[in-house]
Amino acid sequence: MKRVCCLFAASLLLAACGPADPAVIRMAELKEAAVPQAGLPCFSSEERILLDREPNEWSVALPEKVVVAGERIYLLGYSGDMRLAYVSEYDHEGRAVRMIGRRGRGPGEYARAQDFVVGPDGDCRILLVDRGEAMLYHYGPGGTFLGKASPAGTDPVSPYYLAALPSGELLVGTTLWDKSAWKDFRVVVCDTLLQARRGMIPNPHNLDPNFAFSNVGICDTGDGFQYIVPMEDYVHRFDRAGNDIGSVRIDFGPAAVTDDIRADVEPHLDEMDGKSFLFNAAYLDDAWLFGSVRENGKPRSIAVDRAAGVRYATEEVYGLFFGIWDGRAVWLKDTEDGWQLTLCTLRR
Repeated sequence: MKRVCCLFAASLLLAACGPADPAVIRMAELKEAAVPQAGLPCFSSEERILLDREPNEWSVALPEKVVVAGERIYLLGYSGDMRLAYVSEYDHEGRAVRMIGRRGRGPGEYARAQDFVVGPDGDCRILLVDRGEAMLYHYGPGGTFLGKASPAGTDPVSPYYLAALPSGELLVGTTLWDKSAWKDFRVVVCDTLLQARRGMIPNPHNLDPNFAFSNVGICDTGDGFQYIVPMEDYVHRFDRAGNDIGSVRIDFGPAAVTDDIRADVEPHLDEMDGKSFLFNAAYLDDAWLFGSVRENGKPRSIAVDRAAGVRYATEEVYGLFFGIWDGRAVWLKDTEDGWQLTLCTLRR
């Protein structure tokens, strides 16, 4: 009788607590483990490509974003002196074959790229943000300059990140300092003239607009799109039509960045070394979470087996996580021989 009562009490406790919330991943509750020798079981294959880092007019010294489209690899990054940011194209052997556009101030030329998106035929749109003015440059396959557009209309948004929808429209992440009528949305759908059509993801206005961390932006995962804002600790998900299909919060527990720090970062820089938050890129599905995080002041990469409650530290094996592109996880590691790009195909 005593055992029956205990089981009944336990069932009441479980009913009261309910199952774990799938919309929250609690990092403090995860077990730590090393990446298995055979690799993570969620990948059906892995491929490594060594990117040429010998200085030339096309090579990128410090990559900020990596996109893999078919047999081509595109890097957005900085020149060696950190003054220029541009998009370079690499072949599947890792050789830099061209810069998309050129350095300068003439037609099709620019100094600092903010983001870019590559279409299925190899055409490329590069978002430029210079002194607060946004411009979208369009290049055809092979880098031919096709034209430019700037935000149109009476109340244009302030764009920061791009993704291309199959409809031909653009999924755009707005800047934290957007003052337009769309300022209460984190993400908007725009036409190719950067004119907003509809907004999604309510903007809580809880982040310091004057302090920003590197961010890959919006990833095209093949079956949809995903987006993070560093320090916000949410992974936002969209379907192929650009509709909001839900968000998942990554809970870092006591190490999470507090609201007062998020709102005004600079006075709290000394405290940031003890905090943890999503950084640069993240991806999740029902089974796994991949992400770049900052812990103890340093960037790290992780993979979380959600069902097993296990967290793997992956930066030593793969490098820094740069998102999922068309079903492939993209990682980049700085080695003595160059940038080691690792592409891991997801099991579906």
